[in-house]
Amino acid sequence: MERRYRGKLWPALGIADVTEATGCCGVAGNFGFEANHYEISMKVAQQALAPALESTAADTPVLADGFSCAMQVKQLEPQRKSLHLTELLDPGNTAS
Repeated sequence: MERRYRGKLWPALGIADVTEATGCCGVAGNFGFEANHYEISMKVAQQALAPALESTAADTPVLADGFSCAMQVKQLEPQRKSLHLTELLDPGNTAS
């Protein structure tokens, strides 16, 4: 989603504060799932995703629309659940 639209979307949804992890989560498709790339994947995650997770409370929703990024969130902080945008918009209509 383009930044110009995100800037209008969050306030319209009542979301006042957004910590954005700009950059690659470190998984990059299947790259991070390959055992010989694990360490590199974690180093890439330390550039943006990990600091963003660490700077927010454990109960702060984590938006990760892609499967790879959602899996990386789970690897970095297993207790946190990442959400797809549709789950954030309609929390009562999710499959658990």
